[in-house]
Amino acid sequence: MPENASLDNMLVDNAQEMGLTLTSYVKLFRMAVAETRADMAVLEKSIEAGDFVHIQAISHRLKGTCANVHLPMLAVPAGEINALAKKAEDIGQVRDFFLQLKKSFETLQGMTGTGSVQ
Repeated sequence: MPENASLDNMLVDNAQEMGLTLTSYVKLFRMAVAETRADMAVLEKSIEAGDFVHIQAISHRLKGTCANVHLPMLAVPAGEINALAKKAEDIGQVRDFFLQLKKSFETLQGMTGTGSVQ
């Protein structure tokens, strides 16, 4: 199955699950992707600085944004980062989950590069 067909199926399924028209869901999806892209850049800098307060705030927002548009591949690692940041103990594990989040986001961006949400 081509990547854009996979993306199209995900968009249709998520729209149906949320009770939205495909057009409405795609608008929300685009906004979520843009917000996630911006938040990921800030989160990466906060992780590099070891700033658990900002890591917690940004990862909480990311988790919510991604969960609201039914993107568990992003919401789950963001939630793990958030839980770790609350404990302010293990920046190494935070980095590991960030790499997972980043890889999933890059995969999603690759799909949107050839899909119908451009």
